[in-house]
Amino acid sequence: IARIEGRIPDSVTTIGDSAFYSCDELTSVAISDSVTSIGSAAFRYCVGLTSVIIGDSVTTIGNSAFRDCDGLTSLTIPDSVTAIGDYAFYGCTQAIKIENGVGYVDKWAVDFDNSVAEVILRNDTVGIADYAFGWCYNLTSVVIPDLVTTIGDSAFYSCNNLTSVTIGNSVESIGGSAFWYCTGLTSVTIGNGVTSIGNYAFYNCTGLTSATISDSVTTIGDSVFRNCNNLSSVTFEDANGWQVSDSESFDAYTALSATDLSDPATATEYLTATYTWYNWRKV
Repeated sequence: IARIEGRIPDSVTTIGDSAFYSCDELTSVAISDSVTSIGSAAFRYCVGLTSVIIGDSVTTIGNSAFRDCDGLTSLTIPDSVTAIGDYAFYGCTQAIKIENGVGYVDKWAVDFDNSVAEVILRNDTVGIADYAFGWCYNLTSVVIPDLVTTIGDSAFYSCNNLTSVTIGNSVESIGGSAFWYCTGLTSVTIGNGVTSIGNYAFYNCTGLTSATISDSVTTIGDSVFRNCNNLSSVTFEDANGWQVSDSESFDAYTALSATDLSDPATATEYLTATYTWYNWRKV
């Protein structure tokens, strides 16, 4: 059977969804520095694939991108990558290294052992993939080290026994639905490096009673604290300059003064009411 080694040429900027789906004769691939994104299921079921070199310009690796590539033995993820989709490396049994109940591909946390209760991520961890700890019902606490810059979409989705999260100051973005249905969370402090909080990040965290948003945050997504019925205090370290992004729909709420958001009670009212289903931005 012929085996194929591939190199993505410099003219290519995107590897599309399912581009090499089930190319089981593909054994190695080198992705050039011109490529910025690898699409969903791009190399799924490439069971003969053993070696992948990812160029230094890739920023996103899509959902199930390398799923079920069980021949893949190792992979280096460049520093340029800021997002890894759910199940991107699911079934890559040789590429995923298990340490203390957490599955890593290079320096990214991508999977977990559902029996794990307390997680201290490896000190060299730089990112948490989408759904990496989703539905980890036994998880009660997690420490996110200082090198982590990205908490992916739904990273801790429905971890309803999670009561304690320590977020390092290097985290720049908290993905959409990152802590969705983490009903055991009672308080959260958004670290000094975070610039964006994704849609529904803390949706239905019914145990949440207080939140502090650092002055580094510049965008807050839709319904970040929706259904957080026990949230009684949201504190903005810098309350100036916030506006609703959709000014046409919500003219009455587009110019919030520092007085409005410097009061935790008023800030809570704004962020939990129905009209905050729209994105917020700092201008």
